[in-house]
Amino acid sequence: MSKGHLDLILDRMSEAVLQLSAGGRIVYANPAALQLIQIPEERLLGSRLGEVIGQASWDQIARFIDVTSDCPKTLAFDTPLTLNGRHLPVQVVFMEDQLIQVVILNDITEQTIARGGFQKACDELELKVKERTMELLKAKEDLEVEIQDHKRTVEALRRSEEQYRDMVENLNDVIFATVGHGRERPSGSTCRG
Repeated sequence: MSKGHLDLILDRMSEAVLQLSAGGRIVYANPAALQLIQIPEERLLGSRLGEVIGQASWDQIARFIDVTSDCPKTLAFDTPLTLNGRHLPVQVVFMEDQLIQVVILNDITEQTIARGGFQKACDELELKVKERTMELLKAKEDLEVEIQDHKRTVEALRRSEEQYRDMVENLNDVIFATVGHGRERPSGSTCRG
């Protein structure tokens, strides 16, 4: 692959790429790095990485840089660093001669924000589901009580009808019911007097 192809790829990458000299000075920054770091290229080149990302972040990275180990190697750090309010996981790639390191910063701020928003929405949805479940359980209990009340009422009505029927069928007296204009009509299976 030609140098022109590599330059084109680096220019179009969304990841910030910084090339460091053996002394930890920045000797190359792609456009994504310049945009992310927000320092003009002429000021950025020649700066120490610690000056750009903060000494504490650089100290964390520097602890893991071991120039005596086998190469090439890549180190990825578990905790993203924060630069200009952006969350940036860091990878350091050692070139074969170990005199040059390439630092790759991938801006995951939007993903972090989206993940937080997604988690908040999930938590809210879970709360609504729990609330609705409790409402439905209460409604179910209320319906079960209402069904039992209805069954008791139906059973009481059935017993009352049986008692009334038994009473009427076994009555030794005549029962008259008025129908229409004062005319009486006997009720029951027999009229006894």
